[in-house]
Amino acid sequence: MEDSQKNNDHLKEFISEFQTLSTFAEVEDWSKRAEDEIGRVSGFIRELDIEIARDAQALERVRYEHAQKPLIGRLFSGGNNEEKELSQRVENSRQYRLEKTRAVIQLQEFIDFTPKSSEEQKALVKELRQRKRELQEKKREITMVIRSPNTQPQKAQTDNIFDAATLERRKVRYAKDAELLPQEITKAALDRQFAQIDRDIQWAEKFNQ
Repeated sequence: MEDSQKNNDHLKEFISEFQTLSTFAEVEDWSKRAEDEIGRVSGFIRELDIEIARDAQALERVRYEHAQKPLIGRLFSGGNNEEKELSQRVENSRQYRLEKTRAVIQLQEFIDFTPKSSEEQKALVKELRQRKRELQEKKREITMVIRSPNTQPQKAQTDNIFDAATLERRKVRYAKDAELLPQEITKAALDRQFAQIDRDIQWAEKFNQ
C-alpha cells in the first residue's frame, strides 16, 4: 500500500508541475525526469501483472477445488469466502493497473506534444496546423462543398527532427481522437478534434527560450 501511495504522489507531482512549464529548458529537464518516472511506473506495472496472474491462478484453483466438492460440502466450506476475497483482490489490482497505465500514457503524451527547443516548436506547430487543414478538408466534404478532383487532402508533413517513436505515438493519438465516441456524429467528432488541435497549438506556441 505504501508503494502504491508513492506511485500516486509521484505521478500527481509530475502532472501538476507540467502545467507550470514555460521555457524550453524547463521542458527539457521535466521531460527527462518524466521519462524516468514512466520507466519506474512501467516496472511497477510489470510487477503488478505478475501479482495479478498469480492471484488469478489461485482463484481458478479455489474455484476448481470448490466445484469438486459435493453439494453439502460446498455449503459448509470456506472456499466461497476465499474465492470472493481473491476475486476482489484481482479486480482491485486490475483497476489500479488501469489507472497507472492511463497516467503513464498521459505523461508520454505530454512529452510528445511539448517542444524542447525552438526547432521542435516550429516543426510541431507546422504538423498540428497541417493536421488542422486535413480536418477542415474532411469537414468540407461532410458539408457537401464541391471540391475539385485535384484538391485531395495532403498528409501532414513533419520536419525530420523527431525520432520515429515520437512521430508514431502522435499518429496513434490522432487516430484515437478520430474515433467516434458513443452516439457521436462525424461533424461533432471533427469539432472535438478541432478544439484539441487548437489547444495543442496554443500549448506548443507558449514556450520560449
